[in-house]
Amino acid sequence: RSVYNSMTSRLLVDKIEGKSASGSVQMPSGSVVQVGTQVQVNNIQATLTSTTFTAVGNGLIASITPKFASSKIRIVLAFQTYSVSNYSAVNVYRSVAGGTYEATSTYPIMNGGNDWETKSLVTIDTPTYSVGQTIQYQPYQAGHNSSNAVYFGWGSSGRGSSCTMHCEEIAG
Repeated sequence: RSVYNSMTSRLLVDKIEGKSASGSVQMPSGSVVQVGTQVQVNNIQATLTSTTFTAVGNGLIASITPKFASSKIRIVLAFQTYSVSNYSAVNVYRSVAGGTYEATSTYPIMNGGNDWETKSLVTIDTPTYSVGQTIQYQPYQAGHNSSNAVYFGWGSSGRGSSCTMHCEEIAG
């Protein structure tokens, strides 16, 4: 014999706030709490001849102000690289509350020489910060040797290019 329960429930809300403070609602671990700024830079082309990681610049900086102390930050970067007789490495660096930029990973994404490549870099960062501090993220790039340039973005050649970046607060 089967039992059928026709009762259903609906919960309709316009806003969820903590009982004692508006930023105190506990989200399940792994939930997206908020999405920070999304930045899109068209026709960017940064040319680098350094073996030291250097900021790509050109306004490609995404930021977020976490609401909770134990959150992780997911960074999503879509970009293009090009190099001739060189290898290119791209990494995401972070700055907390206007401080010095530091690498989020010791293992950057790499590409071989002599080709254009479109890439996505998605990483989870576990920064040290206090609630209310803004965290900024930006891409840095380096070449394997300094005798041949590496390029971030395709510039306006062909049909042009667009690099995008955003970050998300993930409940810890």
